[in-house]
Amino acid sequence: MGKLVLTSGGYLDGERGKECDKIIEELTKNKRVIFIDNATLTGSNKKGIPIILNIFNNIVKSIEQISINERNIQTINNYDVLYITGGDLLPFLQLFEKCSLLENFSCYLKQGGNIIGESVGYMIFGKDLKCVYEIKKETKPKYDVELSSYKGLGLVDINFFPHYNKASDEMKQKVLEYQNKNNLVISRVCDNDFIVVDVN
Repeated sequence: MGKLVLTSGGYLDGERGKECDKIIEELTKNKRVIFIDNATLTGSNKKGIPIILNIFNNIVKSIEQISINERNIQTINNYDVLYITGGDLLPFLQLFEKCSLLENFSCYLKQGGNIIGESVGYMIFGKDLKCVYEIKKETKPKYDVELSSYKGLGLVDINFFPHYNKASDEMKQKVLEYQNKNNLVISRVCDNDFIVVDVN
């Protein structure tokens, strides 16, 4: 049985909370960790990489940074823990079309591997990512792209909205209006919120 740990905040801003930090440290202590950086490939959150790697270097047995793709996806099975950092959703949504991430991540978890997802790294495990793009449209260029599919991996039955504690009053109103208009539930996740899912 593996664990899926999903958190909105990351090491970069230090707002994830002590309880979540404790869980992450327990999962990664003296373990082989692979740091998946796909969400930073467009430049988003790249500055956070050295900070995260430096913290992990003091905890883990070893850590390797990698951008996963259809050719190297099987290498995840060589590691005890996957850490998926935040940044931009686009590289992951494009990867969904080329690589069976759901199948590979599901098998990895069922074989006892653990996955930690931060920000984008947790959002991809939700049901649908369209709400984030539509609510945040015109706030940053990365949310202005038109995609053929906004479907998430669906390992958890949640529509995530990240960093809610940092959202403006105007953004919070847009979340509420979008939810009511589209008759769906949006989980507003603050940076010190996290969930832990046991995967059998």
